[in-house]
Amino acid sequence: KLLKDNNIGIFLISRYNSKRLKNKASLKVKKFNLVEILIIRILTLINSENVVICSSKTNNKLTFYKKISKKFKTKLFFGSEKNVLGRMIDCADKFKFKHLVRITGDNPLTNVQSILPMCKSHIVNNCDYTFTESLPRGTRVEVFSLKALKRHYKKIIDLNSTEYLTFFFKRSDIYKINKVNFKKILKDQQMLSISIDTKRDFDDYKKFYLSSDIKRLDNNKLFLFLKKQ
Repeated sequence: KLLKDNNIGIFLISRYNSKRLKNKASLKVKKFNLVEILIIRILTLINSENVVICSSKTNNKLTFYKKISKKFKTKLFFGSEKNVLGRMIDCADKFKFKHLVRITGDNPLTNVQSILPMCKSHIVNNCDYTFTESLPRGTRVEVFSLKALKRHYKKIIDLNSTEYLTFFFKRSDIYKINKVNFKKILKDQQMLSISIDTKRDFDDYKKFYLSSDIKRLDNNKLFLFLKKQ
């Protein structure tokens, strides 16, 4: 209801051709690829009508995303390959979203439990940008208002650098930003990381997930696992 009433979309930003880890999005664990695992986890809390796979229309495998979108009944959008901000804005306009949650589509260990609390804080405080630094890297999400994204778009010199939005938006002198802190399981959990960028990262992730329930991720177990790596 929070997402529907406030026109908030969950944007999974993904592209099939990863530079560092070949075809990362299609790597599988327990018969599901990384994008599917993330969607399965998100759909335990959020309706599929609020979820969009936001990918690129060039240098990409469109059929891969079309099949996933059809399977899970999510929305699907193909836009600019390098101008990620333009892609997000065009996608939000198409589906009439006023705010969006940006999630890296091939980060299956994203903390999906943080999505709704961050959205609520974002709306209640009428913010341009909401983020957290208290969770491990590779599990964090961000919330943007479409109005702020469009305002920012007009100022950009290099449109091909817009995947680094975080750096632009952490400017409290320009934007109304909102930092959400989550209760810590481990004292230094914000220093941990589970971004899957290499074969070793994937092997570590696979090791963890083979002993876990895909739908019900235990954050305590995950954080302790990361600490040991």
